[in-house]
Amino acid sequence: VSTFINSEGRAQTIQPAVKPLGDSRPAWKVLRVLGGLLNLDGFLYNMPEEVLGEALGENYCTKLSNQSTASGLTNGSAAVAAGLERLSDVGIYAGDQIVRRSSALQLTRDAKRGNQVGLGQALFNELGLKEGDAVRVTQDSQSVDLPATLEANLAQGAVRISAGTMASAKLGSMFGPVTVSKA
Repeated sequence: VSTFINSEGRAQTIQPAVKPLGDSRPAWKVLRVLGGLLNLDGFLYNMPEEVLGEALGENYCTKLSNQSTASGLTNGSAAVAAGLERLSDVGIYAGDQIVRRSSALQLTRDAKRGNQVGLGQALFNELGLKEGDAVRVTQDSQSVDLPATLEANLAQGAVRISAGTMASAKLGSMFGPVTVSKA
């Protein structure tokens, strides 16, 4: 049995998926025995629910806080504010070697999207592009030519280039400053 507090502040308990193999025992039982052998306090529980009850108590929600004092701005973000920033996803058919090598899956619309550069409306218009026009993307002094597609929902300054493709592998990091020009 395992319990965690989700981002909403609710305790979520998960039951084991399978019984322990052979003579193995759940980790909580092993820790209980070790704690007992070492005469440590707080190890005299017989069920995981007893540990949960004592750890959380009745009003655990009053002890939780989602308040953050961290600033949303980091040192690196100001440097790229004036340029373009690569935003990567991993395409549904680019995640592992089985789907990457499936010729049928690579012919789907989702797979083809992974081999395109998504540009916001302003950049698309600034470069004078039509859907499918080739653009040259440069990142870390490496360049690739890819077809452009309009993605009007992208934030200004963001360029979507999927990771996990042969073309994007040449560019390096999934995130970072890029330049885009008409090829």
